[in-house]
Amino acid sequence: MGVRIGAGVPQVVLPHLLDQYYWAAQVERLGLGPRPLPVDLVTADVLAERLDRALNDPAIRRRAAAFATVIGSRNGVDAAVDVIEQLVSDRMQGR
Repeated sequence: MGVRIGAGVPQVVLPHLLDQYYWAAQVERLGLGPRPLPVDLVTADVLAERLDRALNDPAIRRRAAAFATVIGSRNGVDAAVDVIEQLVSDRMQGR
């Protein structure tokens, strides 16, 4: 996505394969950016409209800034390590 969501910056997502469509939809659903623009539909006009909305829509800007606070309070590395250790432990115990 380029800029980290944790930076509190609205997102403009141009998905083009696999799970990018899912994550692009999540950005819109969470109010962190405008509707995704599949890369094969990009035109200068449509991209300019999405960028304008991301930069100038007060609701999107507020939501992105608020989300940054939530993301900043979490330690994703520690959480990921805990999940991986639990998976390894379960596997070694035959679960």
